[in-house]
Amino acid sequence: RESAEIRRELAAIDQARNSKIDSLLSAARKARIDRDYAKARTLYRRLLDYNPQHAAKTELSAMEAEIDTSIATALNDARRHMFNHKYQAALSSYREVLDLDPANKDALAGLEKGRNMLKSSIDGFVKSGQMALDKGDFNAAEADFNKVLTLDPYNSDAKEALQRLEKIRLAGARKGDENKLYLRGIELYTKGKYAEAVAAWQQVLVISPNHDKAKMNIEKAQRKLQKIKEFQGG
Repeated sequence: RESAEIRRELAAIDQARNSKIDSLLSAARKARIDRDYAKARTLYRRLLDYNPQHAAKTELSAMEAEIDTSIATALNDARRHMFNHKYQAALSSYREVLDLDPANKDALAGLEKGRNMLKSSIDGFVKSGQMALDKGDFNAAEADFNKVLTLDPYNSDAKEALQRLEKIRLAGARKGDENKLYLRGIELYTKGKYAEAVAAWQQVLVISPNHDKAKMNIEKAQRKLQKIKEFQGG
């Protein structure tokens, strides 16, 4: 039945509904500008639940087309980076796709392949760096290990190798000096200069970390030093 009270209630309902629609539209547009497409999509759809014929329907369609374009661009970028062996950049582009479309099969497959290629590249530089280090080509070794850290800033193998290179340079030792330093340690040890012998053998290990005789002699000399310390303390 017609009554002023019912008309007022209907007007209030329409006003609240329109206010909610305006709020959702504003929030959806802001999310779209911020490229938070998932949030924008949810807001547009909530708005259309209130009014299926609202002009926001056109905006939503335009945004979906924008998303498709962004996905295609990011996938092309990722493939180009992969072709140029820029695996970190490729992974970044694939992740951008997955931010827009978490189930995108191309991006998921590309991400896995990119990670494998990045690991393979890192392993290759580590291997060549170790070979250069073993040959005494310190400049080449340093270049390879720095490439590793460019790809993986937290790579422990590269960090340890660069620290070893720094020690070698500070000690003034070179590849091929191992035998001379080892014999120098023997000489010092036989003279009872155990601490100096340990220092010489430690230089051997800087150049050649797997020098077993130097390791055993260091332990032997350190035991001697410990006994001397205990005797003096007593």
